[in-house]
Amino acid sequence: MEGKPIPRSFEFVADQSRQASYDAPTESELLELAAEEDGTVLGAEKAEQKRQKEEKWATFTDSNKKGAGNTMNRG
Repeated sequence: MEGKPIPRSFEFVADQSRQASYDAPTESELLELAAEEDGTVLGAEKAEQKRQKEEKWATFTDSNKKGAGNTMNRG
């Protein structure tokens, strides 16, 4: 069993799944694209959702400074 090579078809499938997630737009990118629809109700709603998401992230980063996570596991 040792040294048995991985079948090429498995490598191809694994590579394709990585590529699909790389090519798909993220939630933030989709929200930004929808918010750019100026003059529409949907565009205004998405712009507000984007603003609220950014505000939540800013609040989170203000109250959770870098390196303040799990200090029990210092290896």
